[in-house]
Amino acid sequence: MEKERAGEVSEVQYYVNSIQNSPDIKGFKRFTISEEKLNEEKNPYILVGLDGITDPIVVKTTDGTILEEIK
Repeated sequence: MEKERAGEVSEVQYYVNSIQNSPDIKGFKRFTISEEKLNEEKNPYILVGLDGITDPIVVKTTDGTILEEIK
């Protein structure tokens, strides 16, 4: 989903605001939504829409850091 549309879903907007206000948050969060706005990024993130999910999901940065799911 495009970042500029994240504000259309309140749960996503809350999460985006949380990670932008807390740069120490590192990880990923799942949202069960069909689609999803962003301004200046203090804590970069990527929103990815998937048609299906099979556990486990492993998210790894380019430097090899494995990110944990945020509950």
